[in-house]
Amino acid sequence: MKKLKKNGNCEMVAYRFYGIPSKQDAKLENKTFGCCRYLWNRMLADHNELYRQMGKVPQNTPADYKDLDECSWLNEVDSLALANVQINQDSAFSRFFKKEARYPKFKAKKFAKKSYTTNAVYLKKKDGTYTCNIILDSKDGLLKLPKHKDWIQLRMHRRVPDGGKLKSVTVTLEADGKTYYSILVEYPKK
Repeated sequence: MKKLKKNGNCEMVAYRFYGIPSKQDAKLENKTFGCCRYLWNRMLADHNELYRQMGKVPQNTPADYKDLDECSWLNEVDSLALANVQINQDSAFSRFFKKEARYPKFKAKKFAKKSYTTNAVYLKKKDGTYTCNIILDSKDGLLKLPKHKDWIQLRMHRRVPDGGKLKSVTVTLEADGKTYYSILVEYPKK
């Protein structure tokens, strides 16, 4: 558990658990890692080329690439994971221009961190309640992510307290082959 501050009214708490996805979902996660790496590299290459040719910075989004025939396979993975690639790249350029970091680099397949983040989206139903695209069953240690066919069994060494709002989940495949799920929850400050 890691506490992060957001503002005076709430606090963000991150929980990290080892999880076991089904073979089909593990394959989807690997595909998502690759799609995120590809999109990062493609957006960075387009940024560099357009800036070199015209002196302009392109305002490309993942949707622009998903519409291309050669990149139609990007539609197979979670769109929010791809949207976070753009957010991360924009943040990397912002840090570069503030002289807080180096210029963003291309990600090599061999050395790239196998990780992606998907955000929780809440939709209001007709009865006034909300439904979320990510479902966490803390009692049974189960997690359901967008585009996943099956529930992921988490090895929960602590219970995630009720009363919080799920914000995002980061999926990380570590070098030892284990998959970890970092769950970010927003709680009202007590």
